[in-house]
Amino acid sequence: MLLSVEDGRVVMESRAQLVSRMRREIAESWQGDPTESVTDELLAERRAEAATEDAR
Repeated sequence: MLLSVEDGRVVMESRAQLVSRMRREIAESWQGDPTESVTDELLAERRAEAATEDAR
């Protein structure tokens, strides 16, 4: 069990509940294109960074 204080309240939840809540909150706040995977987005960013470094 994990205890935390949120908005002045003491919240007790299991590790599984915490993980589930965190996944839900991340999914709700995700601003990326739903058709594009996070992996593809990360790879594109890294390739762009590598291209910038190669150009120097």
